[in-house]
Amino acid sequence: MKKRETDWNKLKRMSETEIERKAIEDDDSYVATREELMNFKSIEPVKKINVKEIREKMGFSQHRFSAVFGFSMRTLQEWEQGRREPNGAVRNFLKVIARNPKAVQHALLNEIEDEKDG
Repeated sequence: MKKRETDWNKLKRMSETEIERKAIEDDDSYVATREELMNFKSIEPVKKINVKEIREKMGFSQHRFSAVFGFSMRTLQEWEQGRREPNGAVRNFLKVIARNPKAVQHALLNEIEDEKDG
């Protein structure tokens, strides 16, 4: 089933309350309740992360790893050679890649497909 194109003008006219209500009504959308949001736990990003080990366990070349997950080759090389460290958000992203690379690829591919359709 082809997704409908977003009517941005209509969306701009909607209030935050209307947008939230529509999101709740959408079967494909998950909206956390205020209680759930309050119970989210803060996490400390991993202090050190071995990017090369993650990439090699996946069997990816530097080129493929950077292309699939959106890192520049130069940045990836800097991390792997120890000249730079990934920042907090990127460390967390790398941890997710290490734990479930297929889920990350699936999410990224869906975003690309959405952009093509839009």
